[in-house]
Amino acid sequence: MSNIILDYKNKKFDLNTSEVQTKGIWFVMLGLTLIFLGLLAFANLLLATEISVLYVGLCMSIGGFIQVIHSFKVKNWSGFFYLLFGGLIYTIAGLLAVIDPFLAALTLTLLLSFSLIVSGALRIWFSFDFSYEKNWGWLLLSGITTVFAGLIFAFGLPVNTLWLLGMILAFDLTFQGLYALVLGMGLRKINYI
Repeated sequence: MSNIILDYKNKKFDLNTSEVQTKGIWFVMLGLTLIFLGLLAFANLLLATEISVLYVGLCMSIGGFIQVIHSFKVKNWSGFFYLLFGGLIYTIAGLLAVIDPFLAALTLTLLLSFSLIVSGALRIWFSFDFSYEKNWGWLLLSGITTVFAGLIFAFGLPVNTLWLLGMILAFDLTFQGLYALVLGMGLRKINYI
């Protein structure tokens, strides 16, 4: 049985090769599962959007409700009303997302569009501060592309509300899965060092 000596940031790790290979199997299985879920989300973007909005709404509702309960546990503290008000707002927003996922998806898509436009505009502005650098055009191009994506999302409202969040979820699941799969396959190939 061989061991791997891994030197990472001046810390030495002594790893058993068979243990690393066994962990690789789990990464491969995780990767395949995430890729499957990503492809499932791609197959029905509307359902993926609805599920993601319902999940966020449910988490917000539970978190807000717990914050309301917590605020009464510290009602003698000076921040009681802030905690209570914040918890109520969070609970109401979460319940609205659960009751009307389309409205919540529309709101989230609008916020995403706005944040992309602002982020891209700031990147464009920032790029001119680096116009003396050799590759400053890449930062400019990145900003223009981001603004363009934000405008496409904004002008596509409300239709893109039905698929955009689901597509983002599908891409995220698929690429996380690909990363885990490649990592696991690499770990499975380790024999000795």
